[in-house]
Amino acid sequence: MSAGMSWDAEDEADEAASGPMKTFFDERQFLRRQVLDFAFAALFHLLERALQRILHQADDVHSEGVLQGKKLRQFDEMCRVLARCGYDTTGLPFARDLDKLKLISNAVKHGQGVALYRLAKEFPELFLSREPTETLVFEHLSLTPELFTRLAASVADFWDSFPTQQPVLEG
Repeated sequence: MSAGMSWDAEDEADEAASGPMKTFFDERQFLRRQVLDFAFAALFHLLERALQRILHQADDVHSEGVLQGKKLRQFDEMCRVLARCGYDTTGLPFARDLDKLKLISNAVKHGQGVALYRLAKEFPELFLSREPTETLVFEHLSLTPELFTRLAASVADFWDSFPTQQPVLEG
């Protein structure tokens, strides 16, 4: 050993424990990320399914005048139908957050794809910094519990402003 350096049993124990501890914390981080990803996807899925159910019920009540025979599978389509029915969310404060949630959910479900690239373009603050020439990968997406809380509040705002009567086409 060189001067000023000493090695003792505690150092050896720390080194031996660092392997399993690193594995534990790596696994914990991985699980935390998986749960958070799932939470974003589930929040959006619940919003989309509830909205789809409401529109189908309104369509039944109004002799297919709401959906006009169309099968709505996309959130954007549902929002366009709602706008035709008098509930246009376009300019409302939560609209951008709902779009962000939709893109996050699609990126979580599909990984590399259109949603991830659109998310990076429209919401670059959600991504870890990377070299300009580095290929964008899902792992660059940085989701936080704080962001989840904010987006969940936007979903609540959507429902708080939702019309209390069944949607029906105007005019």
